[in-house]
Amino acid sequence: MPGTKTPIRYYLLRHGETEYARDSRYGGWSNSPLTESGFRQHQKQVERLSQVPLWAIYTSDLARCTWLAQELGSCHNLSPKILQDLRELDFGEFDGKTYGDVLHEHPEALARWLENPLESSPPGGETLLAFQKRLLRAMQNIQSQVGSIPQDTPLPISIAIVTHGGVIRTLLCQWLEIPIERQWQFKIDPGSIAIIEEYDEGAICCAVNI
Repeated sequence: MPGTKTPIRYYLLRHGETEYARDSRYGGWSNSPLTESGFRQHQKQVERLSQVPLWAIYTSDLARCTWLAQELGSCHNLSPKILQDLRELDFGEFDGKTYGDVLHEHPEALARWLENPLESSPPGGETLLAFQKRLLRAMQNIQSQVGSIPQDTPLPISIAIVTHGGVIRTLLCQWLEIPIERQWQFKIDPGSIAIIEEYDEGAICCAVNI
């Protein structure tokens, strides 16, 4: 019996280094500028995927991602599709602060969050469960659009998603059936790429942090 899900090869691009990442600060929904190293990393990512036959490009709406998505789109003659649901975890009042800052200013909230990130959140932020739900909604949106591809399209189709480290870690957990509270065990560097193929039978992790 033929499968019901279109086979997809996802290229998950983490944006390049930002000033917050360089300074070891929590970076969620705020628009921390890219560093010079971050821009160079973007150029390398575009070059690396220049020969990949991308079917579509999706991106977080935050500036550190849209710049890369536009450059990648120009290379492939594609217009990136912006999905706000592909944003990083909302760190609320922790955003822009170092761990030391948060430990000093919000010790109790930090302790609750670290003990149970699934159901606790930074003040004004979001829980890991809410984050996962948002990302699943984004992926369902993407997969619904994939359903309209011509029947003679070579499979798996290739889709680039320009997003954030937390998004990539959480999606990897979802695809590989790993508890999402263990997402921190994936190392996803700024300017890196992860590759996942998704089939009816499950997902194949082809590469991480390259």
